[in-house]
Amino acid sequence: WAQSLEGDADLGATGFIGADDGHVSSKVAVETDDRSFAAKTLSIFNAVDRSITLPRLTRCLAAFRNCMELWLVRRYQRTVDQRSFDAEVFVAMTSSFIAL
Repeated sequence: WAQSLEGDADLGATGFIGADDGHVSSKVAVETDDRSFAAKTLSIFNAVDRSITLPRLTRCLAAFRNCMELWLVRRYQRTVDQRSFDAEVFVAMTSSFIAL
């Protein structure tokens, strides 16, 4: 998983991160919104991390989105405490951007 986030290679024809070995939960599609948000915010992220590139930022944003979607789906129709939500944002951000 981490290997698919590392590096500067473009996503090419695959359009996803993770492994495509038949295990559904390991494949995360990189959506058009991930690409456009990465393009719009690259300069902001560069202020914090000069080494981040557009392809890597796109993959990191897709991984972050996936973490948050999975967490929120498990809590469908439940009240979510603000501290729990903030903690999950931190965990998702750390695993998507920093843990490389």
